Amino acid sequence: MVLWASITLFALFALFALVIFMGWMADEGQTRGIIILFTLDTDRV
Repeated sequence: MVLWASITLFALFALFALVIFMGWMADEGQTRGIIILFTLDTDRV
């Protein structure tokens, strides 16, 4: 139970951090930069 609680808590925190990060970047006007960075990252992999 402790393991599942830890995993769930970590997943929720990661999701929350991602939403905050994406919202902040969008406010900074870097949405295009994120898309380019994501494309470069996927191309590299």
